[in-house]
Amino acid sequence: MLQWAEKHFSAVLNCNTYGLHVVEQNGQSKTLVSTWEGRLIIFGEEQEILSEMDLLNTLDESIESNQYLEMVTADSAAIVTSLDDQGDLAFFATCWVVCETSGNSVRFLAALFRVRNDGVNLVTKLNLPTPPTYCRLTGTSSLTNGLHVWLIFTAARAVRCITIEPTTGANCEIESIGDIYPELELGALPGATLRTSCLTTSVGRWSAIGCDTGYVIASVSSHSQNLIIDRAELKFSGPISVLNFLPEYDDGSNNKSVHLLISSTLGPAAIWSLTFSSTGKLKWNRQCVLDQSNHHDSIVCGAVGDDVVCVGTYGQVLLLYRTDELDSQMASPASTLHVQAPILSIGLANDCCVTILSSKGCHLYQGSQSPLFSLPDDSVSSK
Repeated sequence: MLQWAEKHFSAVLNCNTYGLHVVEQNGQSKTLVSTWEGRLIIFGEEQEILSEMDLLNTLDESIESNQYLEMVTADSAAIVTSLDDQGDLAFFATCWVVCETSGNSVRFLAALFRVRNDGVNLVTKLNLPTPPTYCRLTGTSSLTNGLHVWLIFTAARAVRCITIEPTTGANCEIESIGDIYPELELGALPGATLRTSCLTTSVGRWSAIGCDTGYVIASVSSHSQNLIIDRAELKFSGPISVLNFLPEYDDGSNNKSVHLLISSTLGPAAIWSLTFSSTGKLKWNRQCVLDQSNHHDSIVCGAVGDDVVCVGTYGQVLLLYRTDELDSQMASPASTLHVQAPILSIGLANDCCVTILSSKGCHLYQGSQSPLFSLPDDSVSSK
């Protein structure tokens, strides 16, 4: 069993499950931690604090004396720079709710920041007609003509798509998301989006969305014609809290399949495969259940590495499993970490170094030998 030791801890309060961001730039890893109050802290590879910023000051949003701003979701994408330009670090996409002290929501907005190692600038902000639930900021790719794409999901069960020029930050909203991501052109979603994941294989581009109603929708589109090949749904008994495609690996079958780590808050977490049936339709198969994943209160988050997968719980336990044991019907934890606080988010710099954001702050754990990962179960029905 891999032995873990807490290498560093920094107290950071008032975070949520979208508050941890690991940014890779020029071979170096930096960690961004955000709070719902608008603080942004940049940590180095040894989790030393490099700088701290107040996004509220930069946002410069007028509110009444009986109101406050709360950041409800965020995502980041590294800014590509030359080795001799160490200024720009990342674009930081955020969504906010203006609340009254009574707790009522008044209005909603989204804001994109350009984060430097020593400061932050506001790139753009826009009003949202309905409450935001999740946002994602993609890296640049040939699919998007070298642009970042900012996806904003709201309680209206829809998604907005904004392209970001990687150098200037110039942005433009796309009316039809199907022009870029046909697999996300789903019409009215069956719930508010809480998690997304994507993967590119020789078969096509895969995308998955997890909702507060327990639905998971997975789609695959072709490389050549940019058209949907097929999509499939799963229905879980609780809100989706973990949704991650795994790197491609051989599961012992002859089918061209992809694999996802999926769990609702109720658990257990499991590895699911998506394969094409003889009729060319996508079908789900629960391949492996992650044992003990539902023994520690709610499942809050998860993460996937090359050799390990992990699940974080509200019961203050992080469970790690080996990917080479995912071909069994049930996988036992290869290692267990007790964090002494509810786990909100997990970042993997590599398979022997885990960054954990808990309700108390940011923890850096170091493993003492080669990496580990594996999997558990959830009450679901497939369509």
